[in-house]
Amino acid sequence: MQPQQHNAMKYNNRSKAVLLLKDGTIFHGKSIGIEGVTFGEVAFNTGTTGYQEIFTDPSYFGQIMVTTNAHIGNYGVNEKEVESDSVKISGLVCKNFSFNYSREDATESLFDYLSKQNLIVISDVDTRALVSYIRDNGAMNAVICTDGTSVEELKKQLSDKHNITLNLSEPVVEYLAEQGYDKKMGARPLARKIDELIRVPLSKKILFERIKSSTINVNVGTEDEFVFDVQQKLTAEVGEDGIIKVSQ
Repeated sequence: MQPQQHNAMKYNNRSKAVLLLKDGTIFHGKSIGIEGVTFGEVAFNTGTTGYQEIFTDPSYFGQIMVTTNAHIGNYGVNEKEVESDSVKISGLVCKNFSFNYSREDATESLFDYLSKQNLIVISDVDTRALVSYIRDNGAMNAVICTDGTSVEELKKQLSDKHNITLNLSEPVVEYLAEQGYDKKMGARPLARKIDELIRVPLSKKILFERIKSSTINVNVGTEDEFVFDVQQKLTAEVGEDGIIKVSQ
């Protein structure tokens, strides 16, 4: 496919967008044209190439990805350069988003590719400052908004999003300790095992089953698979009429 040049006028007046972290910190940027709101834990990747592989990597399922590379989208996408059959991240944060691409074997632009999957993207963000903040304060949940929803409403939605306690049984801990250790690599495989067996399947369960305030007990099943036992957290309040109201 020939390199594509989008009409520059179409993207010159892009709307404002925000990235709101759970602790209330706000990073401002611009929408690339896909409107909406998306939630996820903030993660970052320092790779200089391979953004398509990162976005389709199942280990990043449900996360908001921050790319530290100065340009994203400049070489388009190729249908063969994927780690799975769809984008797995929940949102994208970048410094400069390129609507045009110059690689001849690209199948389409990154904008067209992400539009088909309705991925919310915020660009023109100071990603260096954001990554530095995450390193200093730890990973946290966040929301990207490109549709003009008020910050106060976003804060409410973010605070209501999840209140989940995760308990690992002793057999689970022992299994991870055994499978996550390699004589040559030490404990380096542990992170991938946790992603594969806990974080990815649990993220899907939380998102698709709309789990919020819960305690999730992780156990080893009969076929060595991990089993997630969800127990809803209940709160009780006494109203002015003296009636006890129970809610999740």
